[in-house]
Amino acid sequence: MKIVANVKTKKLIGSQICWAGAIVLYLLSSHAAARQADDKPPPGPEEALPTSPEITPRPQPQPEYTPPQLFQPDLRNEPPATSGGAVRYRECTETIAVDPQRALDDALGWWESGGGVTARHCVALALFEAERYARAAEIFVEVGDDIRAGRGLFDIGLTITPQLVAEIYGQGGNAWLLANDPNNAYSSFSAGLAGVEPTSATAFNLLIDRARASAAVRDYPAAVKDLESAQIIDPTAAVVYLFLSSAHRLAGDIPAAQAAIDEAARLAPSDPDILLERANTRAAGGDIDAAKQDWLTLVGRFPESLAAKSARINLERTTKINLENEEKASPR
Repeated sequence: MKIVANVKTKKLIGSQICWAGAIVLYLLSSHAAARQADDKPPPGPEEALPTSPEITPRPQPQPEYTPPQLFQPDLRNEPPATSGGAVRYRECTETIAVDPQRALDDALGWWESGGGVTARHCVALALFEAERYARAAEIFVEVGDDIRAGRGLFDIGLTITPQLVAEIYGQGGNAWLLANDPNNAYSSFSAGLAGVEPTSATAFNLLIDRARASAAVRDYPAAVKDLESAQIIDPTAAVVYLFLSSAHRLAGDIPAAQAAIDEAARLAPSDPDILLERANTRAAGGDIDAAKQDWLTLVGRFPESLAAKSARINLERTTKINLENEEKASPR
C-alpha cells in the first residue's frame, strides 16, 4: 500500500517505500522523483553558490529556520511501540500533508508515550514539512543510526534493509541542505552510501545529492567525482549531465561543461533547466548570441518556469551591457 502525500514543491521529495506491506516511509530524499511528480526540478550545484554576475541560475527559496521547542526523551531507552504503530504511522503521514503542526503535536505525544523510532521518524517528517529543517535533519540521522544498530521498528514487523537505512540518511542530508548546512549533509549522504549496493538506484540518488553538498562548499572536484559515479550507474540520466555541466562551469572548465550540457540536451531537449544551463554555459564561453537564443526560447516556451525567470534577468543584463558598451564606443 502506498500513500501519495502532497508536500510543498520546493522540497526534495522522493518515492514511497512500502514497509511490511502496510507502512509507507514518507521519503524526501530522491530528487529525481520530485522532477517527475511536480515538474519542478531539484536545485543543482549552480543554485548552491554565487555565480558570475552575468549569469543568473534558477532562483531557490531560502527558508528561515526557527528551532522548535521539542520534548527530547532519552533516545536509547525507549519502550517498544504498540502493536498499533503501523496504523498510527500511516495516519501521521497522511496528516502531515494537510496539517503539519497537528501532525507534529500528535507525533510528539506519541513519542513521549513510547512510540519509539517510528514516532520519531514521524516527528522528523512533520518538522521537515514545517520547514524546521535543522532539527528534522538531526532526528532523521538519529533514526537512521538506530535502525542501522537494530534499535526499534521491530514491533511493527519491518524488514530492515540497507536501502531503507540509506534513504533515511538521505532524508537527513536533504534536510541539512535546506538548513544551509552542507557539511552535515555530506556526512549524512556518505552514511547512506556506506551501506547500500553501489550500483543501485538509491546509490545513484545519494551520489547526486552528495555532489550538491560538495558544490555548496565549492568542492567541485568532489562533486564531479560523485556525478561521474552516478553516470556509470545510469549513463542515460539527463540530470547527471545537467549537474556535471554546472559543476564544470563553476569550476571554470567550460569545454567540459559544454560537452556535458550537449549530452543532457540530446537526452532531454525540452527540459527548461537544461536549456538554461546550456545558455549559461554558452555565455560563460563567450557565445552570447547563442545564449540569448536559449534564453529567448525559455521565455517563449516555458514562460511560467523558474528557468524562464532567470532567463529574463540574463536577457535584461545582456541588453544593459550592450547599451553601456555602445555608449562607451560612441564619439563624444
